[in-house]
Amino acid sequence: MDKVELRKKVLELSFKLHHDLPPKRMSSLTEGEKGILGLLFHQYPKAQYSGDLAILMKVGTGRIGNALKSLEAKNLIAREIDDQDKRKVLVSLTDEGYQWIKNKMEKANHFIETVIEEYGVDKFETFITESEKLLGLGYQICMREGLLNDD
Repeated sequence: MDKVELRKKVLELSFKLHHDLPPKRMSSLTEGEKGILGLLFHQYPKAQYSGDLAILMKVGTGRIGNALKSLEAKNLIAREIDDQDKRKVLVSLTDEGYQWIKNKMEKANHFIETVIEEYGVDKFETFITESEKLLGLGYQICMREGLLNDD
């Protein structure tokens, strides 16, 4: 394949990755809510400040506040005012929230392990190694040519 054909293939693959996947089942959680649960899961049982969650997710505190309100209504998280600083809110997973995210992580791990087994461990390892190199190169080119700016 020449460069033009390769470029077309990359664009086709990118399109397929974003549009041709099996349709998502409707979920009662937004992507942001799932992100919050994931962050809390990795710190469980330790509580996190809502402001720190906003920073980690690179969103505003208002957006985090709305997501936390929704997650609390679904009994997946608990919020409490910090005893040391009444302006801060501590957020932690409920037992139900912990079990929900744990179940999702187990399903994701099973899926990935199945793909690895069916594709072949050696081939998958090569794929990961080459993908890391490609992403690193792409990042370097973006930085060098200023492609990460919105200008």
